[in-house]
Amino acid sequence: MDDRVLAIVVNCTGLTEIGLDTDLWAAGMSSLQSVSVMLAVETEFDVELPESLLVRTTFSTVARLSAAVWAQLSGDIDVAS
Repeated sequence: MDDRVLAIVVNCTGLTEIGLDTDLWAAGMSSLQSVSVMLAVETEFDVELPESLLVRTTFSTVARLSAAVWAQLSGDIDVAS
């Protein structure tokens, strides 16, 4: 799953020198790009991220975003930390 989310982030942001734990905001991702990432992730994984996860920290790294997607797919609602 991490690889798929990473590919989405790269495609939506143009950031190519990133890894799973790279701070995407520090690497140059804009808020508009984060919306594109969200929409692409929701489409790719057929999930809807709840409002509680639509925060800066969810989109801070590929690893955090992957965890949020996985939580939605598995029904785990406690991923805010």
